[in-house]
Amino acid sequence: MKVSVILPVYNAESYLAECLDSLLAQTMPDFEILAINDGSADKSGEILNAYAGKDARVKVRHFNQNYGEPRAVQHAWREAQGEYLARMDNDDICLPERFARQTDYLDAHSGIAVLGSNMEIFGATQGNTEVPLSDADIKANFVIARANILNPTAMWRRAWFAEKGIFYGDLKNVSDYKLWVDCMLAGGAFANLPSVFVKYRIHSEQATKDVKASNDGVQLITEKLVGQLFPQLAAHQSAALAAICHGQGSRSLTHNTLMQAFEAHSLVKNDTGSRFGENRNRALAYIARCVDIWQQAIAQGKKK
Repeated sequence: MKVSVILPVYNAESYLAECLDSLLAQTMPDFEILAINDGSADKSGEILNAYAGKDARVKVRHFNQNYGEPRAVQHAWREAQGEYLARMDNDDICLPERFARQTDYLDAHSGIAVLGSNMEIFGATQGNTEVPLSDADIKANFVIARANILNPTAMWRRAWFAEKGIFYGDLKNVSDYKLWVDCMLAGGAFANLPSVFVKYRIHSEQATKDVKASNDGVQLITEKLVGQLFPQLAAHQSAALAAICHGQGSRSLTHNTLMQAFEAHSLVKNDTGSRFGENRNRALAYIARCVDIWQQAIAQGKKK
């Protein structure tokens, strides 16, 4: 088995058939779809059963209640038989060449643990993503917890993650970010293909994200990352620096946290030696930009 597709499903009857059709239309046929019906209250389960009855590659498991995306992903991962694991969201569309192009790349680049791509955003919002392509630039973007590996496009080596003991976590909304950071810290390498292989749907029926849970989870992961990138920092300094890297616009920070972050930045701004293959200058530039934004915000507040 070449690819196991991990497909969590929850109340997706409006879009699920289109998602499944796009997967089954892949030009590379050697894959299984591990669809986990996470306690859906609509007709998602019926749709999954109908597809499983028509195509043996669709393998369905039904949860008797809604446990959340992390548990659904974990369950599918444990059952997966593929050399590579691929993520798919239940309301998105896979372009026909995705699996062929991604498996060809991974077959030819044995040093890459995780491969992503760009996405076309459609529906209520439209546009295309522009993710960095190289391992070094992807790792630099982990510092700001965005524009690195886009979860719906990800494909990764099952055996490599098993060897390193890395598995999907329990953090709500952000377990994918934790997975990639853990991979980086374990010595894994990343790449993105410039092509669009997934159409990412924006619509009113999407589940509302728990912003607090997302912020809390990203904070924990980024603290760990910053602490590893800059071991000279004390724990409270790593926490403060992490907070300013992903906190703009989504939450308020205390004056004490900001002062600790500025102090931490003064200690790391000249630390240009890469530790995990990251583009260190790019990461430091991101941090400096965040510091500048918060310092300007403080200055503006004092003028009022």
